[in-house]
Amino acid sequence: MEHAMQTQEQRDISSLEESLRLGQSLHLEFEGLPTLNGGYSLWGVCPNESIMVSAPQLELSQPLLNMPVKARLFIKHLDSACAFRTSVSYLSPSASPYVHLLMPTRVIRGEA
Repeated sequence: MEHAMQTQEQRDISSLEESLRLGQSLHLEFEGLPTLNGGYSLWGVCPNESIMVSAPQLELSQPLLNMPVKARLFIKHLDSACAFRTSVSYLSPSASPYVHLLMPTRVIRGEA
């Protein structure tokens, strides 16, 4: 992913929120904690703020807050794989555990 971030052109996607679909699969990589890397599901979107991702496999704890995260996903209407960098902004351990990832402002779009 690091190589893709360096070689692909970064583009603004003004409607990223509208491109995301509940239940959509995202591959997340948590910086410094490779055991947490893997597939996660989109649980919701807080407009202009964050992306909520289910995290039943995570032990939610303070060290996760502000942790840098790389995300990869496929955006159907763009017919393209995309990636972005973000960080964990909020932890919600109640009911079904999930984390909030800051809404990225730039997304790297791969080839169709």
